[in-house]
Amino acid sequence: MKKYIYMWFDGDIKRHYFSNKTNLNKWIKEFVTEVKDNSDYCDPYIEGKSFKELIKYYSSTLFVEKIELDV
Repeated sequence: MKKYIYMWFDGDIKRHYFSNKTNLNKWIKEFVTEVKDNSDYCDPYIEGKSFKELIKYYSSTLFVEKIELDV
């Protein structure tokens, strides 16, 4: 059986590691909530986007990498 971890990164040096997809998805929802509530966050992509659209965007391969572990 293959095992994986998930890494979320913002294209810079900020990285977060998750042991499963459930924890990753929970964190992304919390992140999107903070981003939508923070008027200082500057990303022109998020303006006018729905919560679901942002979840999909921040869950994409632009930000998430699935890493197979050697077991």
